[in-house]
Amino acid sequence: MLDAAADLLVSEGPHALSIRRIAAAASVAPMSIYNRFESKAGVLDALFVRGFERLADLRDDLPGPPATPVERLRAFCLAYRRFALDDPGTYALMFDRSVVDFEPSPDSLLTAHACFACLVETVSEVQASGAIVGGDPVEVGQRVWAALHGAVSLERHGICFAPDGDQHYAALVETLLIGLSPAHGLPGGATPSRRG
Repeated sequence: MLDAAADLLVSEGPHALSIRRIAAAASVAPMSIYNRFESKAGVLDALFVRGFERLADLRDDLPGPPATPVERLRAFCLAYRRFALDDPGTYALMFDRSVVDFEPSPDSLLTAHACFACLVETVSEVQASGAIVGGDPVEVGQRVWAALHGAVSLERHGICFAPDGDQHYAALVETLLIGLSPAHGLPGGATPSRRG
């Protein structure tokens, strides 16, 4: 049912998200959706939660054990784009608020925050290894997420002029990691100097 809702978001847009349309796309009776989710808002809330749970799981479900914390962070960064491109309907609901009248429940927002906490934990591990700058891991995690989300959002909206999207994104991840390395990155609490 959630897959059907996500597919409808992509193929027909938010206006297609009625209980009847979701039920038809999922080949179930409308009452099945009411029994499980109570309403359209319940379906969207469950889809929102599932998206953030899947995103958090990427950290632990990466193929092969990365040998170092920084390789683990790199693998997560690459998997983030695959998640966004493989499930664009869910990603749009999570980050674009593609359904204007949808408000995630407080419990759903806790799941989203827990997902970010997984990234912060990974950043802390990489900091402890000395591969990236120290400082507040929440701040550094926000930089990482902002870079990944920005790149993925541009690509999803067709604003990507690099001929090879895979190669471009992989190079962006390397640029990010180099920029966060102690030799090149800003120290934990530093801010860029302003000129002019």
